[in-house]
Amino acid sequence: MKQFTILSFFMLFLLGTSFQSQAAVNHSPDLGEYELSEGLEAHLSSITAEDILSLTPKKIKEATGQKLSIKETIALKAMQKKLKKGLKNGTITNGSMGKGLYIFLAIIGLGFIGLGVNTDWSGNDWIIALVLGLFTCLGGMIFTLVKMKDHY
Repeated sequence: MKQFTILSFFMLFLLGTSFQSQAAVNHSPDLGEYELSEGLEAHLSSITAEDILSLTPKKIKEATGQKLSIKETIALKAMQKKLKKGLKNGTITNGSMGKGLYIFLAIIGLGFIGLGVNTDWSGNDWIIALVLGLFTCLGGMIFTLVKMKDHY
């Protein structure tokens, strides 16, 4: 637990220092009407923990067209290790995840994954967390942590 706490604070520090230069930029996108297509919703509802464990930085680059930074790669591997350990010892089932992993995902900016897994990718909470995370990293983290009370 101590190692997890130290790792979390270290990742939070790294993320905080990387976003300082972007803090002065005004991100106020016009989102308008946002609807999730049926094909995407069906695909996201079929994502399992094994799919998350099989993610690699190369697969993410192929899907998004953007290369992960070293910090993001380390965070991805740490999350996968924690998820794999939780699945192995039974603290995490394939339909939900542990509270510690949920908080860790929220801190590193991937809280929408925690919300999606806990709600089976239904509803709009994970979409809101994704949009907030993309445009204001802190907003996505806060939203995910506020929604945590609905699942734990």
